[in-house]
Amino acid sequence: MKKDKRNNSFINLNLLVMIRKLLLIIFVLFFTDSKAQVMYELGFTNSGVSMTDTASLYSTYGMEFSIVNNGSVTISDPIDIFGVVNDTISGLSQTPRWLGGVSNITLNPSDTFHFSTNVIYDNVTPQNSYGPGDNIVVIWPKADAPISQSTQYYYNNLFVLNASATSQADSNNHLSSVQVIDGEIFVETTNFKEAQVYSLEGRLVCMTNNRSITVKDLNSGTYIVTVLSEGNNAHSFKIVIK
Repeated sequence: MKKDKRNNSFINLNLLVMIRKLLLIIFVLFFTDSKAQVMYELGFTNSGVSMTDTASLYSTYGMEFSIVNNGSVTISDPIDIFGVVNDTISGLSQTPRWLGGVSNITLNPSDTFHFSTNVIYDNVTPQNSYGPGDNIVVIWPKADAPISQSTQYYYNNLFVLNASATSQADSNNHLSSVQVIDGEIFVETTNFKEAQVYSLEGRLVCMTNNRSITVKDLNSGTYIVTVLSEGNNAHSFKIVIK
């Protein structure tokens, strides 16, 4: 009888040890899995990013946007803003560059932080992969933390004007290589390759390899005409259509 009691006690002890080990394993697995799921989900608010559509080479342009903590973890690490430019004309691209950031703030879940105009800006230079023509700007926020983080991008088409000053062209300016006469835009330049007409918002409204462009389909207002030569040199002119 005593032997049976001893055996039962031994079995119960082993069972208790096994249960404790099992609980420990479950706890470790649960903690490890939970830790792996912890991510900083930092992105932009629904309003997106406000920035100019048209910029001149060797100028700067600012951005305005708000970032939001979309995750369930409080963010107290510095938040950096990176940018990449891909020029669709030259095909140049760059590695991500730091544009600015903010520190000493705490973002609880669903909290937002607003970057006002010109706090975050970029320099429009060839060294930063900008060139005359269309550019795709990619920016994203990143928390400076040693754990995983989701990445949310923002894309925007930016039209970069030529480095030379934009000239004024109208029917009274006959010295310009671009003239507006009787409802037609006339391009007078050597080695002509292509003419592109843009709205002031940077939207391409016409592209042609003809030296004359009818304006009957264009609304009254101010436009930018960019003239490309055979060597891909670009010159921009401001025209007024009445």
